Amino acid sequence: MDNQTLLAAVDHTLLTQTATWDEIRQICDDGAAYGCASVYENTLAAVRAAGLRFRPAPPCRDVDVPEDLRRLRGTVRPGSHTARLLNTLQWEENDP
Repeated sequence: MDNQTLLAAVDHTLLTQTATWDEIRQICDDGAAYGCASVYENTLAAVRAAGLRFRPAPPCRDVDVPEDLRRLRGTVRPGSHTARLLNTLQWEENDP
């Protein structure tokens, strides 16, 4: 089993009531970077434990593999920053 597969199955959490925002931000960044199982749930618990409110952003897809990039290219709003960036990339001849 490779590290990415293993990390996707475990939790990554910060078990302290005295965590600073910088520590919470770092643990969330680490969890997201390593693809840990419960990044969102742990972040939500930390926010609630701190007595804070939040409004989640609308769900979106990330780009992890070339197929994701091709999907994005077919769904992006023409003229957007993302569309302009995608137009600068070198595409293989068989890509849409």
